[in-house]
Amino acid sequence: SDVCSSDLISADGIAAQVIGYYTIPKHDHKTKHPLVVLASGGIAGLVSRTTTAPADRLKVMMQAGKSSSILEASRFILKQDGVKGFWTGNGTNVMKIVPESACKFYAYEFFKSFAKDPDDITIFERLAAGSSAGVVAQTAIYPLEVVKCRLAVAPPGTYSSVVNCLMKIIQESGFRGVFSGLSPSLMGIIPYAGVDLAVYGTVNDRCIRQHPNQNPNDMTVLCMGAFSSFCGQIIAYPLQLVRTKLQSSGVEGMEKYNGMMDCVRRVMKSDGPLGFYRGIGANFK
Repeated sequence: SDVCSSDLISADGIAAQVIGYYTIPKHDHKTKHPLVVLASGGIAGLVSRTTTAPADRLKVMMQAGKSSSILEASRFILKQDGVKGFWTGNGTNVMKIVPESACKFYAYEFFKSFAKDPDDITIFERLAAGSSAGVVAQTAIYPLEVVKCRLAVAPPGTYSSVVNCLMKIIQESGFRGVFSGLSPSLMGIIPYAGVDLAVYGTVNDRCIRQHPNQNPNDMTVLCMGAFSSFCGQIIAYPLQLVRTKLQSSGVEGMEKYNGMMDCVRRVMKSDGPLGFYRGIGANFK
């Protein structure tokens, strides 16, 4: 779904901010209380994450190297866990939605306050504020990202709960273990958001020039947002794949890597450049 921030404006004037790999409602202090926006974003995130959980697990399994295609991954999950297996790790996803949204929302508002004119923020100020908010939010909830990944790729019975998974990671790798893959994750925020924002802004400006007296309708905004997100994912996806491999490093049946560069070299050696896009089809969800 979450770099910088771009504003998506619908025909009815409701805005949303794209921050990092996620989209959250834009806070309008004149009309909505922050808690209302936060609750709305949390509920929307819960619904969207649960709905797209099957595609997310397929993507993680392909990124980690446990399957080479969506069909193969689907068959493996069905054989191992049945239909419910497509939602393995979704509980962790849901658990991190509210704190993640809270961190992004408040961090973004905080960093925007440093703008020269808070009422007229430039694109570069939005880039800086959005990127900083993305870094804060990603770092704050990152241990849950690692847990989600491990629950998705580990054999049944490896972990009994989220807490059990966290404790085992800490016992095996120390506190550094719950932050495995954080570097490529943070590195991916800026190119994703930069491309996403640049493409959206370019397409939106062209649309406005062609129809100067008409606000873009909901479908137009949706298509522009989808296209800009697609472009951003193409650029940032290799770093997402490296992050997932590092998160699952050491799990039974998975390769163990000695850092980001070791992972990059081994992916390139075994699969070539296209190996960095394994699972991207499931990512376009």
